[in-house]
Amino acid sequence: MKKILFICINNSCRSLMAEAITVQLAKGQVKCFSAGLSPTFSIDENAVMVMAEIGMKMDHYYPKKIDDVPSDFDIMITIGDSQSYPMINALKHENWDVEDPKGHDLAFYKKTLKVINKKVTKLLESIL
Repeated sequence: MKKILFICINNSCRSLMAEAITVQLAKGQVKCFSAGLSPTFSIDENAVMVMAEIGMKMDHYYPKKIDDVPSDFDIMITIGDSQSYPMINALKHENWDVEDPKGHDLAFYKKTLKVINKKVTKLLESIL
């Protein structure tokens, strides 16, 4: 079973969205984790709202540090500036250039969610 890690700065929005979408779409066929360099204390409220609009509850998700997840992965995906992230032991490294929606309106969060959903779908199609 492949192990995937999504990393962004705060692990409060983009990487958690990617983790939750992957878990739902992969239906137990991959192990998925997310983490942040400087995790916040809670999930971004707007991220929770837009995920709920597509029927995804974020109750079991929370921001984590890189030290809180396993150390070996098949795929590590950085979301945002890949230069600022430590290299994690992974067979494949990828960067998704997705702008952080924090500070934007809900429409921007929805746009971010669509982009992440599309990227996760493409990723899963390539590995499952």
